Amino acid sequence: MIPANLNLFIPQGADCSLTITVLQGEPMKAATDVAADSLSIPLVKPITAALPLGTRLMFGEAIAELSAPAPIGTKALPITGLLLPISRNAIGQIVADLTGCSARSQIKRKPGTPAIAIFTPWFDPDPLTGLFSLSLTNQQTSALPANLPPGTSLTEEELQERRPQPTDYFWDVELVYPNAKVERPMNGLVLVSAEVTTPLIPPEPEEAIAP
Repeated sequence: MIPANLNLFIPQGADCSLTITVLQGEPMKAATDVAADSLSIPLVKPITAALPLGTRLMFGEAIAELSAPAPIGTKALPITGLLLPISRNAIGQIVADLTGCSARSQIKRKPGTPAIAIFTPWFDPDPLTGLFSLSLTNQQTSALPANLPPGTSLTEEELQERRPQPTDYFWDVELVYPNAKVERPMNGLVLVSAEVTTPLIPPEPEEAIAP
């Protein structure tokens, strides 16, 4: 698996969460537009590995299941449950089965140094969705040293096209399967914007002076 690159922008002092859909296998390309409720997806090239009945596929935001096994050489995937249309040339992959998986994810100043934050993973109760999430509490992000000044703003395009800078942090996530196989589906840079507003600390009560 080649990790997808995703750079994170984390506001100091705010709750942070990230939802990930794990996709596997050789990418497939839709040969034509496919309408919702269609029963097949024509492909530009035939598949090179057999897919069993019930395999979940994702093309863009659209998800469908194989309604029959697809042997090697299949060029039109038999499907059911397609609720969204698929555009011509959309890239599709198999949705991973995360049954019995665990995840670990950290933020570090540099690879090989101690973690400065550890994400808490949560898995969808249906492991066949391939979905899990990572989160940090506002207390955790408050403790993260900022590497951007207050008021810094980036567009999503600027964030994802950013090249590593000396002050940038790094993160990745690893999936551990029941057979002890480990995959890294995603990694990238981490930018933390400095917090201006902080929780108010009530003043300590004054001690009464005895008469």
